[in-house]
Amino acid sequence: MKHSVVPVLRSYYPFVLENKVCFHTRFCICFSMKMILLFLCLFLFPARAQVLSESLYLEGHAARDRAIHFLLKKQKEDGSWSGQYGYSALIGFTLALADPDAKDIQTSLNRLDTFLLKANIKDMNLEQDPYSLSTMLIYFSLRNQEHTIAFENEMFKKLLNQQLFQVQNKGHMVPNYSERKYPDFSNTHWALEAFAISQNRVETQLNLKWKANQKYFIDYIFKFQVIENKDPNFGAFRYTPPFMELKLQANEVYKQKVFASLTLGALKSLLYCETEQDLQPVKKWILNHYSLTDNIGLGKGGLYYYYYMLISTYELCLKTDPALKRLPNQLMIELLQKQKWDGAWQNKNNLWLENQKEVATAYALLTITILLNNQ
Repeated sequence: MKHSVVPVLRSYYPFVLENKVCFHTRFCICFSMKMILLFLCLFLFPARAQVLSESLYLEGHAARDRAIHFLLKKQKEDGSWSGQYGYSALIGFTLALADPDAKDIQTSLNRLDTFLLKANIKDMNLEQDPYSLSTMLIYFSLRNQEHTIAFENEMFKKLLNQQLFQVQNKGHMVPNYSERKYPDFSNTHWALEAFAISQNRVETQLNLKWKANQKYFIDYIFKFQVIENKDPNFGAFRYTPPFMELKLQANEVYKQKVFASLTLGALKSLLYCETEQDLQPVKKWILNHYSLTDNIGLGKGGLYYYYYMLISTYELCLKTDPALKRLPNQLMIELLQKQKWDGAWQNKNNLWLENQKEVATAYALLTITILLNNQ
């Protein structure tokens, strides 16, 4: 059975008809491709049933405002955060989704536009960084500005060609930084999410190319799944597929394990590609293994990224399961308890730079935004 996103969209926005939707929200965006809505509905369409208690809803709004204030204060003179394209774009679309009407946020994003538009997509460092290309593409797609369409097309083309070359020619190497010998599966999720969100902003030829090649990404993703029925992690996804012969350093052995955040990313990616294959094994693993204190397989590593992946996947395809009925309230409580006095979050574990407050705060704020907007 093909996993269409239309039922998911209708649960958020009752006027979705076939593949064309025109809506006026706080972003004043008009798109026609259903996959763009799959991402946007997390932030812009309130669900019909209340999931947070009233007190948590109010406390969540206060926490959101403190986080926004923290991030705005940390923006550098050049418009970036820490001078990096990828994380600056992440923070940018996090702020845009959190409160798109706020004038101070719009001023901040205008400054960020100037910084990001200076990026040379043909630059070797950026070319080897699919995460940065992906988050920048998401950011500018959500900004919905006419003057950046050519830039978005350039990024989309570069990212798609990079992924397809590696999928079709090396099979198990998409996407990766060129100096590595193993794939970075988290970047796979970001790349596919960027394609899904931006596809209606790019040339028809690029959009059709993305659609026509989704099968390659589906085949690639399933290479990482645990398929042994007797394995306790049956249905989950590994960082590296079992057929790869890796020479990992001592501190890289974890890459052969099952990760919760990676498994959530695989499920979301397969939904973006509208796979017809059975997704029940991965859903069952998530229901049986999700945690609010650890990113299974990594402990505290990537914890705030995991929180974002957990709640976004929940909203897309898991919220009807009674086993997760309390998840929104539990997750909000966890985030409120972890927020620091200055409005930030920080992970003592430095994996994926979450020891940097700006990065951890961006993921936490994305999570809170989903929780608040899907009330």
